[in-house]
Amino acid sequence: MKVKHLVTNELIEAVVERVTSIDFKLILKEKTRFKWFNWNSYKQHEVYKLRAEENNKILGLMAIVDHIDPGIDAIEIELLEVSFENTGANKEVDDIAGCLIAYACRESFKEGMKDGYF
Repeated sequence: MKVKHLVTNELIEAVVERVTSIDFKLILKEKTRFKWFNWNSYKQHEVYKLRAEENNKILGLMAIVDHIDPGIDAIEIELLEVSFENTGANKEVDDIAGCLIAYACRESFKEGMKDGYF
């Protein structure tokens, strides 16, 4: 996946991965970057990070729920947050939320039965 650095117009290679216990500690420490949700309370959930490949900086977070209830065969994005410096008119990097949403769609198709619903 690629995100765009808006100052340089450079495309940056980005990776989506599961959040680790070390990541949760880092996120808790960086309260000014991820401040809208209590991500620590989602340790038992499926939480993913979008990070810049070059420096491992976490750019965005997403918690998803896999619904397997009868009649509801979908993945739900329960929470999605972009790091504070990448929101608003003065953001540094663009396309973070879009990459996370695209990843959720891809995971939905991989499950085989969800037809891309999320």
